[in-house]
Amino acid sequence: MPTISERRNLLNFLGYRLSVELDDGSTLIGRLVSLGPTSNLILTDVERVRPLKRRRGSSKTECYNSVLFVRGSSVVSVHHTNNITTDRSVVDTLTDRQMETSKAIQLASQSLNVPLR
Repeated sequence: MPTISERRNLLNFLGYRLSVELDDGSTLIGRLVSLGPTSNLILTDVERVRPLKRRRGSSKTECYNSVLFVRGSSVVSVHHTNNITTDRSVVDTLTDRQMETSKAIQLASQSLNVPLR
């Protein structure tokens, strides 16, 4: 259970990118969106780096472009990071999502007299 001062410290990092180490040995790097009373974290645009058990010294990176809920009991440590991802799968996913959003805005801004193509 986190102390009140630890919780206040985490609240200062809302909206910032954090590196979260989990009890399974993996690391999550993402933007902190929300914090629950039991230190449950909600992150967005997350990269998960986990060590491979069969190959010592190697790791696998997984990317989540949605919201990720992290149970507070599985969090070992939290660190602020200012790193920006350069992983192609994350960059491509974010670019596609921005393109879809801009298309939706263009469709919403068209008048009703103009036929949709």
